[in-house]
Amino acid sequence: MANGSFPPNQVNNVLIFPGVMWGVIESGAQEITDGMVVAAVKALASAVKPEEISSGIILPAPSIKLSRRIAKAVAKAALKAAPA
Repeated sequence: MANGSFPPNQVNNVLIFPGVMWGVIESGAQEITDGMVVAAVKALASAVKPEEISSGIILPAPSIKLSRRIAKAVAKAALKAAPA
């Protein structure tokens, strides 16, 4: 059903891409590395609380807070991988 809403646990690119691109822009990275993708996925996973997992929720809801969390992780990974 195409109604613009996402049911719980539906994987959608809106969960990760805004934060990844925000992190790339803020860090000035010229490419997206595997390390940046791993950092983004770890940030996404860490946004789910243990009690949510216990109740069957495995993905967080899309939000600016989530995008900010992912962006910080991606930027940190980008800066760590940048040549000195």
